[in-house]
Amino acid sequence: MSAAVGEAEAELDEEADIELSLCGDQITSHEEDLLPLFLKHKVSFEKFVQDPMAIINNPNLMVKIEDKLYDWRLACPLIVSLLAFKKVKFNNSNYTCLAPS
Repeated sequence: MSAAVGEAEAELDEEADIELSLCGDQITSHEEDLLPLFLKHKVSFEKFVQDPMAIINNPNLMVKIEDKLYDWRLACPLIVSLLAFKKVKFNNSNYTCLAPS
């Protein structure tokens, strides 16, 4: 997963692969390979259920949805749409992410 800023074009369904990591403060460049950083700080289910609010409120929270990485502020509407409507379809040039691997 390398990083580049790009337009979020999400068309997902409830089968989407979503993972969490507390790697936000480790990202120094949009050019670096983010997978090792993401994996090093990945949040397990066990860690999440110990204190979910601490994870959700952590400013370093990053969310990988399929092959794109978002900070929580941008990922939240995607996840809510997926849960509420069972689909996501965003195409907004103001909606940027750290792009695919």
